[in-house]
Amino acid sequence: MIQSALINKAIKAALSSEWDSAIALNEQLLSQYPQDLDSLNRLARAYFELGEIDKSRSIYKEVLSLDPYNVIASKNLQRFIMIKDSNYKVSKTKQNGNVSKTPANFIEEPGKTKVVPLVRLAEPSVLAILHSGDYVSLVTKQRGIQIFNEQNIYIGRLPDDLAFHLQYFITNGNLYECYIKQVTSQSVYVFIRETLRSVGFASRPTFSITNDSYVVPSQNGDNDKSDFEGVEEPESEEESN
Repeated sequence: MIQSALINKAIKAALSSEWDSAIALNEQLLSQYPQDLDSLNRLARAYFELGEIDKSRSIYKEVLSLDPYNVIASKNLQRFIMIKDSNYKVSKTKQNGNVSKTPANFIEEPGKTKVVPLVRLAEPSVLAILHSGDYVSLVTKQRGIQIFNEQNIYIGRLPDDLAFHLQYFITNGNLYECYIKQVTSQSVYVFIRETLRSVGFASRPTFSITNDSYVVPSQNGDNDKSDFEGVEEPESEEESN
């Protein structure tokens, strides 16, 4: 069985954006276990982050040759199609250990978009497979809104104040999309965009334009509690997912 300490080091290197170290650690693992799919996927990810697209693509293809249904490899090979699109740019210039990636979906629009830090994050092994630009789902629960990736794996949840705010808008017809914006060993930021505004909110944007608050004040300067009728109070941090 692969040494857990070495695996943890490889995961930590990825979460810290130490891609050269990540390559060395995963290659060390693969020297002992050449067909370990997790190590191969991590290695491919590290090469991708350093702008070594051909190497990354080759390793992901190797993963699929071993496991044709491997979701991570399949998803990332599809990503290379995006890279060829002018709307998705990857620079080989490293900035603080990260490759500069600018998906078109990160274009900010006042009142319609917001970058938000998640709370109650998943385990580091889950965060390590996330990429900037990954589409994620906003899943409304009875109390709060949770974030899941395309494999339906829990990533984290929105802060309670924003969840409480968005639940009202979603319940009354607004639609949103959400993407991973930034991932570190201790944080995940998501980019939320309003994609459809209900007729009832024709003149009311989702997010505040003039300050850092998530909530747009009502005309009397406060958040009208009647806005949130039928939306339950989000659960506290102590409660389980």
